[in-house]
Amino acid sequence: MKVAGIQKLLVSNPFRVYLQRKFEAPRVCGGLTLARGCSCIEIGCGCGAGALCINRFFECGRLVCVDSDPDMIACAQSYISNPPKWAYSIRTDNIFFACEDATHLPYPDSSFAAAFFFGVLNSIQDWPLVIAEAFRILKQGGILSFKEGLRPETFFYWSRLFGFVPHIAEDELRACLRATGFSISRFDVDRWLPGCFVRAVKL
Repeated sequence: MKVAGIQKLLVSNPFRVYLQRKFEAPRVCGGLTLARGCSCIEIGCGCGAGALCINRFFECGRLVCVDSDPDMIACAQSYISNPPKWAYSIRTDNIFFACEDATHLPYPDSSFAAAFFFGVLNSIQDWPLVIAEAFRILKQGGILSFKEGLRPETFFYWSRLFGFVPHIAEDELRACLRATGFSISRFDVDRWLPGCFVRAVKL
């Protein structure tokens, strides 16, 4: 599924990248220990900033970054080839991009030690399949860590200004993770960014 024009603009603009590296990535990646040289995956790589953020925290042997939109893959490859100043010291030779459907990934079972994404599920109609695929490709004890928007209840979401409102409810996301087989180790709801920061383990 290709990303809609307005969503593509939101994903690739400098302010979005600033939020991702300053506020989201520290909560998605912080406090997590991964074995040096392990294989990781980012689902929905967007403009490529997420890959740099992940490499800033971990010494992955291989970081596979997938997106279903070929335009975003091209954008991410260009971004990584000419990284911004904040990422000059971040490794890029271990980053590999692939145009793939997140609901049907081509990787074998138990391929990755960790999977990450930053606000992807609300862009995919069959989002529970993404959770299921993440579970399948993670090793036993593998970590799924992500930030996702939640459907607004009684509070205002800034995303309404841009015509995009998250449709996934908190209870739906929790139930899906548990039904898939994940053990939820963290589920922090943030009313300001807004959304939730989730960390789950494949048991």
